[in-house]
Amino acid sequence: MERTVEGDKWVTRGWISVLEVLYKTDVVVSLAHIRTSDTDYAVVEQLSSDSEILTETELTENQAIIELNHLLEEGLVDYIRPFEDTDFVVYRLTDAGYQVAHERKRTEMEERWRSESRKIDVVLTIATGFLAAGAFVQVYLAYRELQSPSQWLLLTGATLVVILTISLIVGRRGVRGPSFW
Repeated sequence: MERTVEGDKWVTRGWISVLEVLYKTDVVVSLAHIRTSDTDYAVVEQLSSDSEILTETELTENQAIIELNHLLEEGLVDYIRPFEDTDFVVYRLTDAGYQVAHERKRTEMEERWRSESRKIDVVLTIATGFLAAGAFVQVYLAYRELQSPSQWLLLTGATLVVILTISLIVGRRGVRGPSFW
C-alpha cells in the first residue's frame, strides 16, 4: 500500500518517500552510525541532521531510520562505506530498488495521462452531443418542410443519430454501453 491515513489526511508511506529521494538523487551521502552484526546484518542507528533523507522528506529521524532499515532489509537499498574507520556512508538503490522506484514513477505518469485523457474524452463527448443535436434539429426542420414520402427516411436517420449520441455519452462515462468503439 502506497498511502495511509494519518489523522484526517492521506500521507505517503515513509519508505516510499525515502525510495523517491534515493531515486531522484541517485545516491545519498550522509554521516550515519551503522551497526553491523556478526552475520553482516547492518542496522542504521543514527542519521545526520542534514541528511537528504531527512531534509527531502517530512520524516523525523526515528521514522527515517525505521524506513531506511526496512529498505535495507528488503534489499531495495544498499550502502557503501568508502572509508572503513568513519561513519561516512553512501546510500544507493539496488537493482530491485531501482525497478520498484522506476515502476512507481511510471505508474504515476500513466495515471496523470489517463486523467488528462478522461478530460479530453468528456470534451469530445460534449462536442459530439452538440453536433448530434444540431444534426437532429436540421433533420427536424427538413422534415417539417418536405412533408413528402421521404420523411420516414429522415426520421429514421435522426433517430439513429440520437441513439448513437446517447450510446457515446453512456459509453464514455464508464456505464456499460455498446462496445463498438
